Amino acid sequence: MKYFSLLLLIGISGCTTIHKDIQHVTNTQTSAELIVYRESGFMAGAVDAMFGENDKYFMELANGEFARFLIDSGNHTFQVDVDGAPEFELKVTLNPNSTTCIKVESNPELAGAALIPLVANLNPNFIMNEVDCPEQSYLKEYQLVYGL
Repeated sequence: MKYFSLLLLIGISGCTTIHKDIQHVTNTQTSAELIVYRESGFMAGAVDAMFGENDKYFMELANGEFARFLIDSGNHTFQVDVDGAPEFELKVTLNPNSTTCIKVESNPELAGAALIPLVANLNPNFIMNEVDCPEQSYLKEYQLVYGL
């Protein structure tokens, strides 16, 4: 029974690859700037949030980190994930020659479930929202880990 439980846990947890060589821009004249940041927090603080699109994750964000990069404008469905838990999706329309900001944070609904890891992994560990972009002085407190 002990070995069955271990195999079940490994099967559920999976493993996600980070693709750092993804080209985000095919037309620089209609590209948009995307800023993705993760505030520091205790919940899920020891786990990196993987961020990507179309099931291809291209960066990881720890507490207090951010990314700034150019990407084709238009409709996008971004995902944030942790190995072993379902991803969270956010649909965003990026306008040409504009900046859009996304904030990644731990899922507040998991506060009680954190004591039971298997239950916690049935829900997204991270959520994200399109937000008003913070002032540049605010982002100076963050570490740039991907992009420009």
